[in-house]
Amino acid sequence: MSPAGDNPRRLNWKKQPMASFKIRVLHSVLVLVAVSLVIYSSYCTTPLQVPNMERPEEAKGQNLTQPQPQQTPELGIPVNPVKAAPSIQPEDPSTGLSSASLVAYPLVSSPSLSSANLMPTVTDHSTNSSYRPMSDEGIKSLKDSEAGPKVAKNLESLSQTVASSHAVSLPTEEPMARGVITSSLYAAGHDIPAPDLCPDAGSGMRLLILVTSAPKHTDARMAIRQTWGHFGARRDVSVGFFVASSAEIERQHLLESESALYGDIIRANFLDSYVNLTLKTISMQEWVDTYCPKVRFILKTDDDMFINVPRLLTFTEKHMGEKRTIYGRLAKKWKPIRNSKSKYYVSVKQYKHSVFPDFTTGPAYLLTSDTVHDLYVTSLNKTYLHLEDVFITGIVAQDIKIRRVHSQEFFNKRIPFHACNIQKGISIHKVKFPEQFDLWKKLLDGRTACKV
Repeated sequence: MSPAGDNPRRLNWKKQPMASFKIRVLHSVLVLVAVSLVIYSSYCTTPLQVPNMERPEEAKGQNLTQPQPQQTPELGIPVNPVKAAPSIQPEDPSTGLSSASLVAYPLVSSPSLSSANLMPTVTDHSTNSSYRPMSDEGIKSLKDSEAGPKVAKNLESLSQTVASSHAVSLPTEEPMARGVITSSLYAAGHDIPAPDLCPDAGSGMRLLILVTSAPKHTDARMAIRQTWGHFGARRDVSVGFFVASSAEIERQHLLESESALYGDIIRANFLDSYVNLTLKTISMQEWVDTYCPKVRFILKTDDDMFINVPRLLTFTEKHMGEKRTIYGRLAKKWKPIRNSKSKYYVSVKQYKHSVFPDFTTGPAYLLTSDTVHDLYVTSLNKTYLHLEDVFITGIVAQDIKIRRVHSQEFFNKRIPFHACNIQKGISIHKVKFPEQFDLWKKLLDGRTACKV
């Protein structure tokens, strides 16, 4: 006889409530999962509605500080870019361009230019772009940092200028090959103007160095600031970096942070790309004509160049009385490349002659300030050519009878990094940003005896 506690029927009776309880728990879990899926599905199909951030120009009716480009039927550039729907689209691999109308909002990050300490991103689903606002505490912290009043002043300037929309010129290879007037492509003005680079319109300033740079070349700009860019601390010398807009919103924000910290960034109102290099130089001339017309000399150079500034200052001293002249490495009797697959292709409609006028090569050339206004105005009425040095210092300069003078001191190429080579020349090309420090050290080396 089995004990009462071992009765099978009684054991089954005890197991039934436990099995029922497990079924109820499993049912509850499944219900919760189903509800979660419904909520998640509803959230994904109905995105969070972000409060409308009214753009300054829409509130004012128009942007009064920036001239608006006229419509070009071949290129589809809107007459009023402010009203055009802003969008960021993938780059066209054939041109490196992106069909974008960019809106830059004021942003300042820490001195390290890192975005890690910014507030969470607020996404605008209508434009598929992001705006990262900085808290009042963050701005106050930056103003109270080592950068001090200079950053605060730049912050105030940015809040007045960067917040406005800017047009983006989008020349493409096919329309340009048919021949397009430059003014139809050019968007005037600068959404980061940096007027403090040239106090009193350049009165009393001997040399302005403007370095063309790509938005993402932060390391190259930092290397220049820490080496030969130091000469910008002199009262008679100024060094600035000239960029155009980026299709990446985060890159736009980082440029604004860099500008607020250093105050040496000028940003033009069109997309930064290879085919827009000529537009960048034209924009540079517009900036000088507007903010720095009284400076004596302007050096146009690139961010992969090493500039021997003491040698350059000596050169300007020798040519102080010269007018309407461009100095550099002169290229003579170069012929247009008619192969449409070439990066340097020039169609007959763009330039019909078989030989280019003599021009100074683009990595570095020096202009007397009295050339700038005429170069700027005349270039806008010429057929656009993306070969910047050929167009500006060759075609346009010849048309308005500006002299181009060859100087052996403008190397404009990569040379062996010997101390004497560096000390004898003004400009060395194809310098990687870590190499700037080696060249800087050799320039300042007083132990090497070089023949004059």
